[in-house]
Amino acid sequence: MAEIGLDTPTLGESTSVTLTIVQAGAALTVCQPVYIAADLKYYPCRNTTVPLALAAGLAFTAAAADEDYFVMVTSGPVAITVGAPNMVKGLVYCVGNTAGSIESYTEVDAAEIVTVLGTALSTLVLDISIQATGAVK
Repeated sequence: MAEIGLDTPTLGESTSVTLTIVQAGAALTVCQPVYIAADLKYYPCRNTTVPLALAAGLAFTAAAADEDYFVMVTSGPVAITVGAPNMVKGLVYCVGNTAGSIESYTEVDAAEIVTVLGTALSTLVLDISIQATGAVK
């Protein structure tokens, strides 16, 4: 499966984004989708089980280690520098099956949990609108 390579995010075309400062439970890189665990810390998502797939947001800043605080974005357009393949305008992007990864809906396999992160407004801008239903594809 091709996964989106994520690098430094910036705010998108508008300032209508929601940012929150939260505590990491593990090291995080920018733009990784994260979920909140029972210890009330945030960890990288993966779509293999319901608890791990229920994204709360994307890491807007990195966290070097457990206990560090980071900025999480929960909604709105965010420009992302992407590696190959680029996002495709209009495609829906979801939590991937590798911890902290993002992939298009078409790449989510059968029996994996579908957590929608948002829709690509362009090859570089993801409009974050999380739908964490726990539904299996």
